Amino acid sequence: MPASSGMLNSALAGTSLNNATMNIVTNKIKNSSEMKKEVNKCVSNNKNKNYFVCEDYVNGSTGFVSDKDLHGAVQHANYIIQGIKNDSTNAIDLNVIVYDIYDFDKWRWSFKWLDWANNFGLHIKH
Repeated sequence: MPASSGMLNSALAGTSLNNATMNIVTNKIKNSSEMKKEVNKCVSNNKNKNYFVCEDYVNGSTGFVSDKDLHGAVQHANYIIQGIKNDSTNAIDLNVIVYDIYDFDKWRWSFKWLDWANNFGLHIKH
């Protein structure tokens, strides 16, 4: 699982993501059914506007569960979708920003493997 192992290694080492891991995670998010659903919902709800912004910034409420590797790497993330209608073509140009703080922020109380990995990272961080 290249995305989740790359994210975990970077987080534990306290380093930035390398380009290979960044590209893997980016492509997995772009191709995920969850992100496609959010983009389609945003465009559909704003199809009559020339400019729109949709945001999800409530503690990572967009969960990635369809791809186990992506789920291990990101689990939940926030996003900003910006759309600008091109008047000459009637197409919508989209800018999508997905962000997540990979910081082992709290202890998780389940016996799921990812929660154990989170707790291990939290323990090492402190």
